[in-house]
Amino acid sequence: MSGLRWIVIGGAAILLAACGGIPQAVIGVDGDGVGARRVPGAAFHRIFVAGTRANATDSPARLYTGARNKALQFARIDMAIPPSHTIGTVERAKSLPPDPRKHIVALDPLVLNDGKGFVAAINRALASRKPADRSVLIFIHGYNTSFDAALFRFAQFVHDTGFAGVPVLFTWPSGGGVLDYVYDINSVLGSRDALLETFRLLATTPLRQADIVAHSMGNFLALETLRQAAVDPHLSRDKRLRYVVMAAPDIDIDVFETQVRALPGVLRKFYVLLSEDDRALAISRRIAGRVNRVGNSPEIERLEKIGVNVVDLTKVDVQGNLNHSKFAEAPFIVKMIGDRLRADAGGLTTETSQPVGDRIVQGVIDTATAIPRSVLPTDTRVYTSP
Repeated sequence: MSGLRWIVIGGAAILLAACGGIPQAVIGVDGDGVGARRVPGAAFHRIFVAGTRANATDSPARLYTGARNKALQFARIDMAIPPSHTIGTVERAKSLPPDPRKHIVALDPLVLNDGKGFVAAINRALASRKPADRSVLIFIHGYNTSFDAALFRFAQFVHDTGFAGVPVLFTWPSGGGVLDYVYDINSVLGSRDALLETFRLLATTPLRQADIVAHSMGNFLALETLRQAAVDPHLSRDKRLRYVVMAAPDIDIDVFETQVRALPGVLRKFYVLLSEDDRALAISRRIAGRVNRVGNSPEIERLEKIGVNVVDLTKVDVQGNLNHSKFAEAPFIVKMIGDRLRADAGGLTTETSQPVGDRIVQGVIDTATAIPRSVLPTDTRVYTSP
């Protein structure tokens, strides 16, 4: 089979797996007859949005498209999680209206006029939490991701990790198609200043600490922006950034090494979650000149040497067939991340000489009593930088 044909067939499989005919015009669409707020046992999470997507003109229920917008956009959306929710699963309705007893529902979208409105809303959300929970979690989605897909995935992740702070989705204009790879890369490059401005706005709030979780190509955007932040006269002095969790990074490993080495050691708070069986990144590797992607690279020792912590999830099984979203789909991995996000600052680097990765995994096994120890494969490899 020729390389091009393999890419097209593989890409089509990704598209079918990612979309599956699920409706996208779902923002603000509640259940018919039974609203989500009337469902006993439903959980609610207010997601704040910043990004560079263009406004949807065909339907307000889409809110944003995959087209580019020069100005930063801001919004706030309440996400309802059904009482029947299964950890690691995004329960999307295959037709509308959704059933909030079974499906995740996006409620009451509110467009925020500008950065000042965004900061004011974040400040209110922080003030409503107890001091220990006045933190922010920034999620940056990956390639081939529509706005609704990013929003619903983040809502599931926030709920399953038990994150109690303020969740912020940064959404960049992904074309949402497997043939939009180059468009998406250019959208990432065009969104660096907007993400940097989002960092600046959040830095004006009284947040206690901030963590970043980036997925796939979103890691390229995160790293490029962190390089800019490192020389920013204000952000470079702000010490509240704690962890950067890099899930399945879709980054050329040579470029990644250059990006990381440009950062001072104190900013290399990276925890790379990779899996050598990541089928999506196998296709990305073929598209991108057959250079290993960080997220499925076997060159773990090379990654260690540049000062990042690596957790190898190759032996972790998930129900999906792409193995590209284990950070959110594998129950004990979700709980592992949640355990660390709930820990005090410095929780990954204190009190023992035990390797960082081992402490992460052992910590989640000790605290997540609903998950039997047997779900952790005995040959799962965990690495940490020297």
